[in-house]
Amino acid sequence: MKIWVKFLIITLILGIPALILGPIIWPASDDITVTSSQFPFFAFIALVEALLFGFGVAFLIYILPIVKKKNDKFTWWAFVSLTWLLVSWWPHDNMHINNGLNPAGLLIIDLTFHLSIILASLILTFYFIRSIGGIKMGKRKVADCRLMPSEKNCSLTIAGTEDEVMKVAVRHAVEEHGHTDSKELRKQIKSMLKDE
Repeated sequence: MKIWVKFLIITLILGIPALILGPIIWPASDDITVTSSQFPFFAFIALVEALLFGFGVAFLIYILPIVKKKNDKFTWWAFVSLTWLLVSWWPHDNMHINNGLNPAGLLIIDLTFHLSIILASLILTFYFIRSIGGIKMGKRKVADCRLMPSEKNCSLTIAGTEDEVMKVAVRHAVEEHGHTDSKELRKQIKSMLKDE
């Protein structure tokens, strides 16, 4: 059976009962009145959230074994965050409907769901930044040819990120100074880099 079919089955098996059980577990507060023109929109949101709950459980069941094989804390935290973002909307919204305007209940909902959703979003943001190679915000580096032993008395200075400087400095050392591109050359150049 294809994985998407498995996801669909779990989504429906859990999502449809969640849709039915939501108003039973969390009956609507008396201070919430929904008009007949608003009802279809609320019903649609309830359907989406219940199905998303089922999808989140399917995600947990079928993706957890893959995540367990990864020996990476960031992947684990991203998985937990995604799972929470998928499954939490169903109880979250139903608790709002049940709570109405009760400030004590709103505070509990905010602390339980809103803060955890913010945290999950931050974790996923850092995971995404890490997955694309990070943001180059480090100090700029400078390679000054005058500091390297040379017969040419070269005065070239190269500035940029460490990766940029290393790339250009190695090419310059090979093309202009006749060095061989090697680990030793790269190590020597890197040791002579200065902060700008």
